Amino acid sequence: MNDKAKYYEWLMRQHDEITQKINSIPKIPLEEQSKSASMNEYYPKEQEMVNRYRSKLYEIEQEARRIQIL
Repeated sequence: MNDKAKYYEWLMRQHDEITQKINSIPKIPLEEQSKSASMNEYYPKEQEMVNRYRSKLYEIEQEARRIQIL
């Protein structure tokens, strides 16, 4: 297996780990969400964490696309 393939696999493992972290963050109960006009899924502190994780996922996806082109 070449280095590019190994790097891609590593990126995908990182992607999976971050996705699992996002999925483990507790969401606001639906009852509370429906009472709010903003309809946020997460409390503000958790939303910041989710945003950081999603940003990292985006970076990983961009890098994976970049190496597929090379």
